[in-house]
Amino acid sequence: IKSESFYWLGEGGYRYSKTHIPGADSHDSFLRFYTETQKTLDKNSYGKIWVEYLPNLTHNEAYLVNAEASLSGVLTELFSLKMSYLAKYQNAPAAGYERTDTIFMTTL
Repeated sequence: IKSESFYWLGEGGYRYSKTHIPGADSHDSFLRFYTETQKTLDKNSYGKIWVEYLPNLTHNEAYLVNAEASLSGVLTELFSLKMSYLAKYQNAPAAGYERTDTIFMTTL
């Protein structure tokens, strides 16, 4: 769905992943469900949110969820500013790893 001030996208797919962790390599198959929406705030700025859900087909109890919220604005003809917060959640991480990883970014 797309209009002048609003945008929405949804998609589904398949992901095959090889992960190398010393002593515990894994090969996993995931389904992928993704959606994003973007709303224009004014002629120079917009907000965007996306969410991705990945149920693990190899290990049925495991899944991943990734999401990001961001605000972007045009500063000049050459520069724009983006501030975003990304969260990555894994309900069954490898031993010694956290379930949630978050990143706050400011991009020029």
